[in-house]
Amino acid sequence: MLTGTSHHPDEIVAEAFRMGITENGQREGRNITVEKVATIAVMAGCKPEYLPLLLALASKGPPYFSSAQSFTGAAIVHGPIAKEIGMASGYGCMGPYNHANATIGRAWQLMGRCLCYAIPGITIMGDWGNNLQYNSLTFADNVDNPIIPWEPFHVEKGFKPKDSVVSIWEGRGLRQRCGYNVPDFTLKVLDNVEPENGALVLLTPLSAKMLEEDFGFNTREQFRQFIYDNSTMTVREWLDSDQVQTFMIPHLELPSPTPEGRQVQKAIKERLAMPGDTVIKRFRSPSQINFIIAGEGMIYFVAGGDFHLKSIVAVDPWR
Repeated sequence: MLTGTSHHPDEIVAEAFRMGITENGQREGRNITVEKVATIAVMAGCKPEYLPLLLALASKGPPYFSSAQSFTGAAIVHGPIAKEIGMASGYGCMGPYNHANATIGRAWQLMGRCLCYAIPGITIMGDWGNNLQYNSLTFADNVDNPIIPWEPFHVEKGFKPKDSVVSIWEGRGLRQRCGYNVPDFTLKVLDNVEPENGALVLLTPLSAKMLEEDFGFNTREQFRQFIYDNSTMTVREWLDSDQVQTFMIPHLELPSPTPEGRQVQKAIKERLAMPGDTVIKRFRSPSQINFIIAGEGMIYFVAGGDFHLKSIVAVDPWR
């Protein structure tokens, strides 16, 4: 397995960090080394050529967030490495059918369990858990289908087309719709997304092509602005969301350490002063909405959920 990288087995990929609370106080995590990641990769059934991608994922920690809500991680791979190691981005890409997709996602999850002390009831507090955690929604971005009109996701985010990167997401699940009116259906699959977090929208290549040809959305940015402008809710609905009640309002009296945080707090206070039937935007800004092209079939599919982008990690330095 270690032949998959030029990095030394003892090299630290991620420093130890504290994870959760036990009856004895904080439980220490361990330094994550190249050798430990390689060991997990063997346990999960990975091939050596997958190791650089696993090291990139490991550098950002485990694929979960310890919360009473049952979040899961998602790892979406962009650039040449996806094809190099045989990852699926088309038919069945989010299912258990592709060896690379399935084992990389499984290894990422095992890193959380074996190296970061993921223990239900102690460091993992999600009441239900999430079945998506088995392979953490690991798949490749479809960039090769010639009918896709938009630039690849990682290029939109400032990377070069030949860069290999993995984007890391956190959320709870996806809701699907099938039909011709993709703009309207996109709004529908997002109408139960908790505000403030942002959203991930998955489109098939045919859906993206149709958005350009039939609805005039020549770029991701145009469609993003459409969703932002038309995805609305009332102040009463916003106030009733668990995201606002649990994570936003209780912290209003705490001074935010950043200008961005203070601006968000100010916006929340302004909304609290509005009448309950006031119509407001679901998202704080268009930048909270992201798109990924996946799948292959000749049908109009769209899926959306409350996955927000945590980070984008370069894979090539870990080769």
